[in-house]
Amino acid sequence: MDTRVNTADMVNDVEKRLQDFIDASSDWFWEMDERCRFSYFSERFTEIPGVPQQALLGKTRQETGIPDVDPLVWKQHLDDLTAHRSFRNFVHTRTLPDGRELYLFINGKAIFDDAGNFCGYRGTGTDITAEKAADNARIESRALYERAAKLTRLGHWEWDEIENRCVFCSEELARIHGMAPDVMAKAIDPFFTTKEIGEGSGLGLSMVYGVAKQSGGDMTICSEPGHGTTVRIYLPRVKSEEEQMAENIAEQNPQPGNETIFVIEDNEDVRDMVN
Repeated sequence: MDTRVNTADMVNDVEKRLQDFIDASSDWFWEMDERCRFSYFSERFTEIPGVPQQALLGKTRQETGIPDVDPLVWKQHLDDLTAHRSFRNFVHTRTLPDGRELYLFINGKAIFDDAGNFCGYRGTGTDITAEKAADNARIESRALYERAAKLTRLGHWEWDEIENRCVFCSEELARIHGMAPDVMAKAIDPFFTTKEIGEGSGLGLSMVYGVAKQSGGDMTICSEPGHGTTVRIYLPRVKSEEEQMAENIAEQNPQPGNETIFVIEDNEDVRDMVN
């Protein structure tokens, strides 16, 4: 008696574990008969895609149709069914009555008897709308990074501290990854740029150089094509309170200048800057 009870408990445990695995692997199940007509849907099918089972039971894929599916994807799916091939990763959309769009992920296994006769399909379906939304968010985020990089003078890069390597480099930054000598000689000239017209102002390094010099510092560029570019900025150390106080006293009685600077420049952008 105890043996029968233990065996029954083991069977129940195995069935429960199997059901847990099934529930975790997909949202619903479906079957087709030997004529590729839908013959079964599990309970959650109507709940998730919003399509009544009666609308599909007894019908083929061609008869039910799927609105807005990619024509190439649809043709491949129908070809698989006609050839009685198992298929995976068939993704299509369904629009709910409230206007929300679902992304559905379908797998199907072709079933044959011992004699090799085709018996139909058994398959699973999963709602991957949340995963698709996350993928779209990542794509949009990457696009925002690219647009932001184009607005910066020196581009944008990302460094993975765990792997200790660069995992992203914008095109703008890649363009200055190693400059030829003639380019480096003009790198800090105002309005000099190697970019296409309208893609850059040529003021990035020149402004950095100007800020460094105005702060009493300096900037150097070391670059070699194929090896990279290093820009070093040198700034003066912070002054002590005594030094700053003495400087402030001297600035209280500045000596005015009486010079006049006359600028002749045929470039309108440069004239606007010096004005």
